[in-house]
Amino acid sequence: KQWYQRRVAITAGLRAKALSEEIVLHELPDSAIIIRSADCFHGWDEFSHYLARINTRKRLIQKGRTFIYKRGEVTYKQPVFGPDVMKAITRIITTPDQDRHRLYQFIGPKVYSLNEFMQSITDMTYRMYKPIFNPIRHFVEADIWRHENYIRYQMISDTPTHGLPGLEDVGIRPAAFEDEAVAWLRNYRIFWQVWDPIDGQRSNIYNNSVGTGENF
Repeated sequence: KQWYQRRVAITAGLRAKALSEEIVLHELPDSAIIIRSADCFHGWDEFSHYLARINTRKRLIQKGRTFIYKRGEVTYKQPVFGPDVMKAITRIITTPDQDRHRLYQFIGPKVYSLNEFMQSITDMTYRMYKPIFNPIRHFVEADIWRHENYIRYQMISDTPTHGLPGLEDVGIRPAAFEDEAVAWLRNYRIFWQVWDPIDGQRSNIYNNSVGTGENF
């Protein structure tokens, strides 16, 4: 029941945002500017760091088993680079009023399923990734812990509206996640896995009979 109430509260919040847009555009049709943005990724975001942590905090002996809502197959994300959003807002502010639109939508250049997005993250962190959906764990995350990040980043999909002006319309070329995120996601790599001074290859931390030094 509490989990259901939580979902209802989030749904009500999204509906309130949509209603607020309609009211603002109705009351200020010639001056209001509304910007919708997908989940932003950057060096200090909650989005990519949260998803990286739920994988990298696992013990190596678990070999990448990661609890993901319905294995990431039903949630879709189109994340956008935070600095691109800020540059676009600056350009909108400095654009003459007669040339501005009243509603913008900033999304990234690629649509990922959550499973594909997690795979992209683990490719940069050099970690194994095996998605697992556990209904009991889902109940704990969504109901007992009331984990807002779990609900927001794993259960809610980005649903862009076709036809709205975006980053390209204000002269910004949206950056791809893989081109930017390696700058901070590499911090989740295990230091002895990055480079082996003996043979110049990455160490195999998951199938090393000698051991890795991690306290299981």
